[in-house]
Amino acid sequence: MAILPFSANASGGVLFASDAQKVVRNVLAADARITLLERANKKAVIRELEYQKSEEFIDGTIVEQGKAIGARYLINGTFDVKNKVFTLKAYDVSNGLLLGALNVKGEKVVKNGVSRNIFPTRAQITKLTASFIEKYFPKPPVIVVRPTKASDSKVKELLIAGGLKFNLKKGIKLEIFVVKDEIVQGESIQRTELVGTGTVSIVEGDHFSRLKVESGGRQIKELLDNKEELLCRNKIN
Repeated sequence: MAILPFSANASGGVLFASDAQKVVRNVLAADARITLLERANKKAVIRELEYQKSEEFIDGTIVEQGKAIGARYLINGTFDVKNKVFTLKAYDVSNGLLLGALNVKGEKVVKNGVSRNIFPTRAQITKLTASFIEKYFPKPPVIVVRPTKASDSKVKELLIAGGLKFNLKKGIKLEIFVVKDEIVQGESIQRTELVGTGTVSIVEGDHFSRLKVESGGRQIKELLDNKEELLCRNKIN
């Protein structure tokens, strides 16, 4: 992933755009699922972006240069100074299309009886970036490695292949599921089937955690005994 220079549509927002870029970069860099490219590798892409006018796609030159530096996605930010709106955008290098965008507007304040919006705060941009990541770059499912506690009839605890690098923490609720292939009108379509739930009880460093199984223990044991691959994801409320 490469971050392109953030911009503002008026000179009064240039410093804000630069500061917003630093905030976004820090949030992205702290997320284990994202690898950021170094600034020195992006000069060619940046030069081309200066000529790009459309917000719906990036042109072929930028796509090819993005591929050349190993970027799958390009991140850009724009600030509308008049309306105090900051927009964060992601482009898919594979096709040049806009993957998605989210924006935030500065909070409204009242001074001397006059209401106006101020520039978005760093806290607002941090929250926006976190939401942006979850919406457009969701965590991949975590693989169940093996049971660590079980009786003859059910599994009570699982070792899962996800730790600090998946941002897992003690107490996080996860769903346990299996992926099934269904044939619909001659076409194979995958669907997920929920088989249980659990809570992370121990995080064992970067790569592994223990999951206390709270429901579905019997079915989980049966599936594992049959060598089925089980996966985990954040519990959907």
